[in-house]
Amino acid sequence: MTAPSEGPAGDMRPARVALDFDVILDGLGVEGRVAVDSIHMVEYDAGGQPAPYPDYRSQASLEVPCRFDNAQLRQYSYMYNLFSDCPRGDLVWTHCSRGGESSRYAVYFDVARPDVTPRALPRPLIGDEDILYQREGGALSSIYHTRPAVGDWDGDGLADLILGNILGHVFFYSNIGQAGHPAFGPGRLIEADGNVIDVGWYAAPDLVDWDGDGDLDVVTGADGGQVLWFENTGGATSPALAVRGRITADGAAIQSPHEPCPETPFMRVDYVPVPDAVDWDGDGDLDLLVGGYLTGRVYFYENVRNGSGPPDLTARGLLTSEGEPIDVCWGAAPCAADLDADGDLDLVVGTLDQRLDTANAAPWPSFFYFSNEGTPTEPRLVRRAFPLDADVGTLTIPRAVDWDADGDLDLITGIGTVMRLMRNIGGPEKMSFHAEPPLEAPWMPRVTSGFAVPPVDWDNDGDVDLILSGCRTATLLENIRPGNTPDFVVRGEVTAGGEVIAHDWPLGDNHSFAEPFDWDLDGDPDYLLGNSAGAVWLYENVGSSKAWNLAAGVRLVLATGEPLHVGKPLDTAMTDFATHSGNRSDPGPGDFDGDGDHDLVVSDAYGGVTYFENTGSNAAPSFAAGKKVLEGEGRCVVAVTDWDEDGRLDVIASWAGGGMWLCRNVATAAVPEFEKTRAFDLPWIPYPHPYAIDWNRDGDVDLLMASSYAFLFFADRDFLEGGYAEGEFIDAEPVP
Repeated sequence: MTAPSEGPAGDMRPARVALDFDVILDGLGVEGRVAVDSIHMVEYDAGGQPAPYPDYRSQASLEVPCRFDNAQLRQYSYMYNLFSDCPRGDLVWTHCSRGGESSRYAVYFDVARPDVTPRALPRPLIGDEDILYQREGGALSSIYHTRPAVGDWDGDGLADLILGNILGHVFFYSNIGQAGHPAFGPGRLIEADGNVIDVGWYAAPDLVDWDGDGDLDVVTGADGGQVLWFENTGGATSPALAVRGRITADGAAIQSPHEPCPETPFMRVDYVPVPDAVDWDGDGDLDLLVGGYLTGRVYFYENVRNGSGPPDLTARGLLTSEGEPIDVCWGAAPCAADLDADGDLDLVVGTLDQRLDTANAAPWPSFFYFSNEGTPTEPRLVRRAFPLDADVGTLTIPRAVDWDADGDLDLITGIGTVMRLMRNIGGPEKMSFHAEPPLEAPWMPRVTSGFAVPPVDWDNDGDVDLILSGCRTATLLENIRPGNTPDFVVRGEVTAGGEVIAHDWPLGDNHSFAEPFDWDLDGDPDYLLGNSAGAVWLYENVGSSKAWNLAAGVRLVLATGEPLHVGKPLDTAMTDFATHSGNRSDPGPGDFDGDGDHDLVVSDAYGGVTYFENTGSNAAPSFAAGKKVLEGEGRCVVAVTDWDEDGRLDVIASWAGGGMWLCRNVATAAVPEFEKTRAFDLPWIPYPHPYAIDWNRDGDVDLLMASSYAFLFFADRDFLEGGYAEGEFIDAEPVP
């Protein structure tokens, strides 16, 4: 293959070529199919010798970073690393311009063997708005709001995993291990009626024979309090799903209530309910339990059908414990199972801690456990302590299964972005659960942080580290293996003056937006931080060039002495989602007026970007009253860079409801003036936060983009400006 030589030598740009490996193999007279996981590329020079390839470290590698996008699932490939057996698609790679003739590449691949399970595909960073992956140790799912179901989906006698996620998709992870020793291959998106399942948001599946025909169907919660049914029309060993729509009770579609919800009383629709199909009343047929997200309660729907077919449900109200409704705050995820092996169904409920006042509150449990002190036909639930040896956090969704085939029930649990096993090490008569580490898989997206992940060389060793901001506190990630892809290790929370930096927002979600920046021009990065209150704080780096050490923070103020602030006044009542989440100040520093000191642009949760001129100095900053310079729809975040290289600082602004825009500084005087020059043509990225950085060290400014669902995207500058370099297929030949 060839790719055109465009731009200066060393300039990197994503390239692609469409390939049909079936046609290639047929032309070679070879039977079989391509082993997609074997594809790799090498560049050759004009003399036919392998050409060393730069890999971000000014070092050399013979492997050219590449990826094969399955043609059938291309629209999902930027978000997921999917099982791929489709021979047609795009080979995508990072093309390095040699500044002269077109580059020549050889693509190598093997023919698939039927007895070999495909591996996860390598996912280096190409720069076509793809995601930062990690080679080893990634979470099996990695998608926020991972919600599991478990059952023998493919009829081979082993328990498989079905995982739903916040994006509304449902995955099948085949168990390729042995009884008692599960192991899982790459995930496959599940389809219904020939289309990938997409319930809108928050798929929460359960595997159950809903219609009593001997095979497993999918019943799933979905956004808006819905519960949906997908019928298996293919059978126990070759499942194929058909859309059957919303499950009803008493002649109306089930919808989990949105109240009572004292934490966010303005909400009018529930998020996702978690269904659990079980014979709750012990009469031999299938009932339905539904966990409410905002209410934290569990609703019982009894099956009153006398006969075969899907259940005929009637609402029986709330499950109670000792006379009071079960209430786990938010995110009720019921799992009914005979955990204590006494012949009746007990109840363990996952939870999400959304208490408004947690300053002096007791720790919230990871699970609520209710022992059935009644009978199989007349349950009587009594809350007991759940015997777990570790705090695994909240946003837990448990499913009961004898994972290790030792005769007792364990809990496989979704927790945020990971899957963890709560192994019952006490036996069926004396429960005692041990929290195992998260299930891992190679080449999965690296979970970073929602909203804010600034890149910075905070340890001054010459490579790019990350700061996982976006929450109440921030975490340092050190880059310990630069290259494509880099590897990171956690180095603890960000501290100042010996204390962890933490900004509380008492009304709801805590969000902080860090911006490392050399404010005092001493050669090392200081630390700016915006928070949900709408303030901006400055933490000076008083360490050495090799040891980051932040002094206690100073809140930035106006020349009048008033605190610098964006968004709504702090006494605004919590009446909607925006006020619940706060003002979300995101600072963008730079010398906008050319007077030698650092000014600020600060965005907020209501779409505004405000300019604050520094009328003091870098050593003693003081700011003029803010001037609104940009407005848009929805929450806004910003990056500052001289994108057009005209000597004036521009702003890249991203609005939740209006896309990401290059806003050029078109001022002719000292006061900056911005215009929305063009929108970046991006695939859908959930709430992207841009960071301007020469990530691949090819001499131009690229964009990293954090996202609200904890992925980090990379877009090469040349791709943003001109798309792919289009390659050309030349010839194929067998290689011994």
